[in-house]
Amino acid sequence: MDIVALKGNVEQVVRDGPLKDRIDAVVVEADRDDDGTEFLRVVLHVDPRAKSTDAELVSLLELIERSVANVDDRYASVRFSDAA
Repeated sequence: MDIVALKGNVEQVVRDGPLKDRIDAVVVEADRDDDGTEFLRVVLHVDPRAKSTDAELVSLLELIERSVANVDDRYASVRFSDAA
């Protein structure tokens, strides 16, 4: 699946997920690890003023990983970043 479609997939998961009002932006990029294996880097920019529990973050992370795994063979490395 191409990056644009994958980003749309992740954005839909975010809109339906537990942090929908607290995510400011979604970035999805293809990358390679040191062994040359391709993976997907997913960065979620979280509104720094919003409070989120660890359970909410883990839930969203797992939802994204499962969603990507259903449509793409690459591993989704999901990270949270405070929005600037």
